[in-house]
Amino acid sequence: MKPGDKLALKGIDVTIVAANGQVLKTPLAKGTANPSCATFETRPDDAGENGRSVGYLLRAGAFEFLDLGDLSWNFQKQLVCPMNLLGPVDIAQAPHHAVRDDVLPQLMSAITPTAVVINNGPVKGGGPVAIDAVLKSPGLESLWSLHRVIANDAAHNAPEPQTANVGVTENCPGAWIRARLSSDGTYTITNSRNSFSKTYRVK
Repeated sequence: MKPGDKLALKGIDVTIVAANGQVLKTPLAKGTANPSCATFETRPDDAGENGRSVGYLLRAGAFEFLDLGDLSWNFQKQLVCPMNLLGPVDIAQAPHHAVRDDVLPQLMSAITPTAVVINNGPVKGGGPVAIDAVLKSPGLESLWSLHRVIANDAAHNAPEPQTANVGVTENCPGAWIRARLSSDGTYTITNSRNSFSKTYRVK
């Protein structure tokens, strides 16, 4: 796969935005300047497998979901600085499990997700600095997480109803988080552990 490729799925548009160390070069919609780029700080280049992650934007009608896999800091920057090539989304999966501080603030200010889901474990991912970057995203309504981060305080965890697994890895039941899109222009995120759900309107 290469950036710009599309997957042939009926009724759904899936565009590859990053793959094999390359990222999208042209905006998916009307590209706009990202004023938060002025504070970006470059980090050492990532020559490992994280920088080769496949990232995609899924569209179903007006609904948009962004998943950048483990895409690392400098690659995230290329997608949103100086021009925002992605535009706003409804749901985003936090990049790289929100490990340490690997969620780029300039990315979050560009995509302005309504909800963010962290694909983490109880001791991997969900770094406090990364979670702060998510929580400061303009327009964010909800943070969801696959696991409660044991080392974090309550302010750096998703709310308990929106956390799928709240214990340690051993004997973890493997509860999941699901997003379901409806034809009325809403989508509902559900936690299988407690059946808690919340409904949002597509932007």
